[in-house]
Formats: sequence, structure tokens, C-alpha cells
Amino acid sequence: MLWEAGWPGPVLAQWQWGSAGMLAFGLATLIPILLHLWSRRPYRVQSWAAIQFLQAALQRTARRRQLATWLLLLFRCGLLGAWAVALAAPRWHSAAPAPALATPSPHVCLVLDRSYSMQYRTEGGTRFQQALAQARAKVDGAAEGTAFTLVAMDQVPQAILARPTRDRASVLAELDRLEAGLSPASLSATLALVQRIVLETAQKREVPAPQEVCIFSDLQQLPWAELRAAGVQALLASVQQHAAVELIDLGRGEAANRVIVQVACDPPLATVGQPVQLVAEVRNFGREDRLRQEVTIWIDQQPAGQQLVDLPAGSSVQVTLTHRFAQAGDQIVEFRLADDALPVDDRRWLCVPVRRTLRVLCLGSQSDDTRYLALALSPDPAAATGLEVIQRHTAAVRPEEWQAYDCVILSNVAGPADLPGLWRYVQEGGGLIVFLGDRVEPERYAPALALDPPLLPARLQPPVAEGDFRLQPRQEQHPIVAPFRGLPQSGLRTTPVWRYLPLEPLPHAVTVAQFDSGAPAIVVADVGRGRCVLVATSATWPTSSDGTSAKTPWTALPTWPSFPPLVHEMVRYVLAAGVPPRQVLVGQRLEGTVAAPRKPRPKDRAGPDASAAQVPVFGGDASPAPEALFEVQIKGPGLLEWTIPAATSAGRSSLASPPLPQPGVYELRRGQATMRYVANVDPAESDLARVDPALLEGLLVHTPPAPSTPGPAAARPQDLAWPWLALVLVMLIAEPYLAGWLAGRRP
Repeated sequence: MLWEAGWPGPVLAQWQWGSAGMLAFGLATLIPILLHLWSRRPYRVQSWAAIQFLQAALQRTARRRQLATWLLLLFRCGLLGAWAVALAAPRWHSAAPAPALATPSPHVCLVLDRSYSMQYRTEGGTRFQQALAQARAKVDGAAEGTAFTLVAMDQVPQAILARPTRDRASVLAELDRLEAGLSPASLSATLALVQRIVLETAQKREVPAPQEVCIFSDLQQLPWAELRAAGVQALLASVQQHAAVELIDLGRGEAANRVIVQVACDPPLATVGQPVQLVAEVRNFGREDRLRQEVTIWIDQQPAGQQLVDLPAGSSVQVTLTHRFAQAGDQIVEFRLADDALPVDDRRWLCVPVRRTLRVLCLGSQSDDTRYLALALSPDPAAATGLEVIQRHTAAVRPEEWQAYDCVILSNVAGPADLPGLWRYVQEGGGLIVFLGDRVEPERYAPALALDPPLLPARLQPPVAEGDFRLQPRQEQHPIVAPFRGLPQSGLRTTPVWRYLPLEPLPHAVTVAQFDSGAPAIVVADVGRGRCVLVATSATWPTSSDGTSAKTPWTALPTWPSFPPLVHEMVRYVLAAGVPPRQVLVGQRLEGTVAAPRKPRPKDRAGPDASAAQVPVFGGDASPAPEALFEVQIKGPGLLEWTIPAATSAGRSSLASPPLPQPGVYELRRGQATMRYVANVDPAESDLARVDPALLEGLLVHTPPAPSTPGPAAARPQDLAWPWLALVLVMLIAEPYLAGWLAGRRP
């Protein structure tokens, strides 16, 4: 065979047709032949004396005339055949631009890194576009008979072509359809998939044949640092036992990048008209300072502010905007940076739930037990503070009423056993703050610790400790005491405490503050989706009817300047736990619970009718509708839209969406009720630092030359339709002259 003697490959393998069906027009070459046969009329032989004189001359020119006739017939048939070939759009695949391997590889597994760092733009296009070009060149340049598989290296890797195929056109078509992803890639999961493909291919071969794995990646540190793990090294070693592994490095040069790392709202649950802090952290991952970088803030697609910040090399800067939301609902906040070489991480979204008011229920055995708490939270009831404070007695609360409040504060209550439904309320996202006092009976708090999870973060240990004590923050970074950090004379450390009930924190609890004796003073813990704060001393200042002190108080905290800010921070802390997370990462699912429609809120004895207050449909619910199955519509960026089922069980309704493919705003809708989420890219992928070269020892790392222009660098097939059309045109012009010339040669 020719190609065994040094030819690059069989000629027919390099010649292909764009529209092979058009070759059927080649049957038109039969037309001149049929016309020729039809024009041959039968004749009679009749003797004539004069003809005999010409017969000798005709015999001398018969062969020449017959040859001219056949040449003209073949020319006309060739004209129609060339027209059919031109219609079939012939293509010629030239030899590969890269040198062929000495030993052709029967199986090549192409692995393309789809992590969003591959969208980094260079002079030759994005890194992913360069990876596609190199992969195409690998396919075009492979030896004849090579089979290919294709794997997308992603957070959840995909086998685009799981079985080896020799159809290069299908491999190139899959490469053309492949797009860069928006999530970090998992090296371990990708190697596990490649190992399975390589092993299955080796097992199906009767005769062992060499295999090759080509990984096209920018060798970013985030996924490739997994090589430090022993399990990943074992996977790579297993692959290398059956295939040669080659890394095509597309991360040439140092790459600088600016990114919005995270965004937040303080407090996370806002109220209409009250100021909140919208905070974004902007980081510079490059080695050069970036001065006067523009950061714009958008709220519900309307510009709300703009700041210029200086970004030192390798450091972060916070951007803060004070804002007041004018209406209730889920408000979308977006921070934007000017586009850089990796624009996908220059935008970040935040969903802020905004409520008209937050309702805080203060419960005590007597009216004096909640007086100072109400004054600290709302000193002027006529002022718009965003808090609605209701004071009630413990005996007046029914189990179905808890869901009407965002936070509950117990002050000097004998025991939570008198409050049925409180544990379920906290577990489903409610906030609970407990102040102790002289009417507390520790044994009545013991049942709350036997629940799973426990309602309280610590056990009460009698007897009451007496003396002269002061408060000391134990964890100054904790949100409850963070505002007092660095202010030793602010009032918190100078607050006198004369009596407290010793606490024994549970293993999962956190002690935020302590007394100078070392005993815990403020202990916190999460309870299901809610949160509880336990204070070892009292929030009351006992007085008699004439306003004088009736008995020895436990502490001066209720009358101290630090009391109002301390209570406010406690309320904000427990409310933050009840706010469902509205931010997810691209590639994750919207998973969790939703609720069926709630019953109207009951009227409070000490407050206005709350039945008209805005009640979210997606959240906790103590009285769900009786339905067991309903549908939720999800609408995302662009034309993304799904309808997913949500099943109700034990008063809760759960759902799970498909993985979110794009960053942006997603809206969940059930009937007329809506709830918004936002999806952002993982900022860990924004650090374009490269993997330690020591981890790549033993691997063949190939750096392709940088392309001078964007786009694929692989050799493309040559279209030969136009040359064939030009040949047809020349033959049409030449045919009359050829016919006349041949006729002129006849005697």
C-alpha cells in the first residue's frame, strides 16, 4: 500500500465530500452517450459505381474521424461529471501540521479543563479557545486509525465521548460544541473518570496497544494542588500504568486578576427605612498595585452608588455603602468592577430580605420583668425603628402564636416547660434570648436540655453565686460583643453584677462573655435552624409601687448605658440564623425547605392586628396547608426556566433544583408568592496562581507556542468546490472550439 511506503496516509482518507449526495448528478454524463446512440440511424447498402472510387479515401480517414468523435463525447461527459463533483463540495484534508508520533496511538483520551479560570483572555483568545485549537490539531494530526475519547474536566466531570471512536468528524463536532464552565474543576474526580475509560479500553483490546491521555489545562493551583493527596497520586499512577499522560500547559506568563470576593448586608435581615451596610470585599490577586479602581453598586438594576478604591498588590479592600430600602421584599444588590482579562468574576450579587417590621415578643412572669427590655429595644414607640416590641405574660401565649414573631425574649421566667411549642419555633428558625433572675427554677429548665437538639446552650447549676463581679468578653470577634472591642470604658466591662446563676455550657455551645471570676456569662448555640442566647444574670431592676428598690437586684445591667446596644446585638444575632441563605455558588442546587401558605396571624392583645403583615411563603410554618405535593417554578438568567416538585412532609415542604449553570438572579415562584436567590462564581477559582512545579515531576508538560491571532490554530480542510466550478466554466467555453476544431480535421 502506498502509505506503508512513506505516504502520510491513504489518499481517500484525505479526500472528503461536503455534500456527497450531489454526486448523483453525475448520472447526467449518460446524456451525451444516449444522444450519440440515438443519433445513429440505420442505413441500407446499395451499390453505386461512383462510391467505389471514394471508398479507398474514406478507409484512410475512418480511424481518425472515429477517434475525434470519441474525444468530443468524452469531453462532454467530463463536463457534466465535473459539474456534479463541484456540487458535492469536495474537501482535501492536508497532512497534520505537527510531526506524527513514531508509534501511532490507537487510543487518545482528550481531557479539557472547563474551570472558569480557562476564560482568562490573552492575545491568542481565551485559554479555553486555545485548548480547543490544540485539541483539534491533535485530532487532525493523529495517525490513521486512532480512536478518541473526550472528557470535560469540571466540578462534576463529564464523559462527552465515553467510548473510543475513529470518527474524527464527530470528535471535532463535539469540540466545537464544548464551552468553558463557570465552576472550579475537580482533578480527583476527573482522574477517576479517565482511569475508568482507560481501563475499560485496555480490557476490550485483544492485543495490547498504546494509549495516551492529553490534558489541556492552565495548571491553576486550585485543582492541581490536589496532587498532594495520596489518593490522587494513586489515581494518576494507575492511569500512567496504562497510558502516557501529557499535560498541555495553556497558562503561560503571570496572570493578574481583580475579583469581588464576597458581599454581605449588615444586618442580614433589613427593615424598610432603616439604614443597613452593604459591604463588598474586593481583592487584587496580581503583583502590581491597582489604583482608582471603579466599583459600582446596583440595587434592583438601578445605580445606587459608585466608589474609587486603591487595590494594593495581593491584598483586599472593603467597599461599604449605607442604604435604606424603600419597600419590603427580596431586594437584589449587585457590585460591579470594570471588566478585566477574567470578566466572569467582576460581578457579584446579594439578595437582601427586607421586612416592614420585625416583631419581638418579650415574655416575663410580671410586667416589671420586660420593662427595661422594651425600653432598650424601642425607647420611643412612635419612632420608626423597624422593631415592633410586644410585652406579654408567659401564661397568655398559645402554641400556635409563636410563628407570628421573629424573636422571643424570656426574662425571669420560671421555666420553658410552661411554653409549649417554643422548641419547635426555635428549631424552625426562630430566635430565643433568655435572661435569668430570682424567679427562675433550674429544675424546670432541665427538660429543655433533654430535647434533640437541646433548646438551651448550657445547664443551670444552682445555687446562685453572690459577690461583686464584672463582665469580660471572651471572644471579642463575636458579633454580640464586637461593637465594644477596643473600648474598655464603654460600659460593658464596668457593668456591676452582684448575683448570677452558674452555667455549664454544652459541648457545641460558645461562651461569648464571662465574669471576672471565670464563670460563663453569655453562652450561645444554634438550635436546628434557629439560635439561642443564654445570659446568666437578670434583665430586671426590681422596684416597689412607689418606685424604690423592693429587693436586692442581681445586676445594674438594665440601667447601664451598655444595655441597649447589647440587647440590640443579641436580637440581630439570633435573627441572622433565621434568615435562609440566599446565596449559592454556580453548580450548586437550590436545596432546602419551603412552606405551604400560612394561616393569618392572630391579633395580639398588646399590639395591632398583624394578620395583614407580609408573610413569606417560603419559610417556617406551624400550620401548613393539607396538600402533600405542589410545584415550584424557577426562573433564572436568560431563558432558564424549570418546574420542580416540592413534597410536604411533617409540616415542611422540601425541594431540590437542578445545578445552577449561570451566575445571576433566580426567582422561585409558587402562585403569587415569590422568593429570590442569587448564584455567584466561586472566588477561590479567581486566584490564578500556578501549581507548584514539584507536584508535576514525572509528567510530560508541553507548552504550545502562543498563537499570534485569536482562534483555532489547527489545520483546516481545503474547500475545492470553487476550483471545480472554474474548471466547469473553462470546459463550457472550450467545448464549441473543440467541436469545431475536430470537425475541421475531417476530410
